[in-house]
Amino acid sequence: IGVIRKGRKETRTRKDGSTYEQPVDLKYFKVDFDVQEKITAEIFLQKYGPEPTDINIILPFNDIDACWSAFLEAYTAGRMVERSDGEKFTYLVDTKTGEIKVKGGTPFTPYSEGQIVGHDYQNKPVKCRPVGRLKVIIPELARAAYLIVLTTSIHDIGNISGQLGAFKHLNSGRIAGIPLVLRRRPKMISTPGKDGVRV
Repeated sequence: IGVIRKGRKETRTRKDGSTYEQPVDLKYFKVDFDVQEKITAEIFLQKYGPEPTDINIILPFNDIDACWSAFLEAYTAGRMVERSDGEKFTYLVDTKTGEIKVKGGTPFTPYSEGQIVGHDYQNKPVKCRPVGRLKVIIPELARAAYLIVLTTSIHDIGNISGQLGAFKHLNSGRIAGIPLVLRRRPKMISTPGKDGVRV
């Protein structure tokens, strides 16, 4: 019934006057509900306000794979053209012809990190990026309907995967229905700096 994101896109203007969308990281969660969920969106806003940093959640399934997915994906003009599990392509489209080359992992096609998987409409190379999706239910909405927590951070993906595995181990295989809190918190990470030195 909606998507929970860590950022938003803002329209920026180039020197030549053309515009482009720039991703902007936020210090809170941006929660967007389906257009048909106006009442649900109002309930959420009353409970959490416009800039929530903590959201009460429960997971809908005991199977981690049913709640959580993480892949490497590439898009052109809003269409997914590649999905990989990090070792092989599970979906691959020829960006020139639109022909589907790999579907459901068949035929087996190995994936290499940083590989160019095609070109966009401006003929710029397209590479994949990590995408994680977590299905969550917000108890205060009193709905057996889930939202998708979306992240493209490799750090988030590793953290969420580790947390879910730990919860399942500690609770004898059960993760559905356990009260959890989705939190937005800053964390120090290593990033490329000047001259290739990480900072």
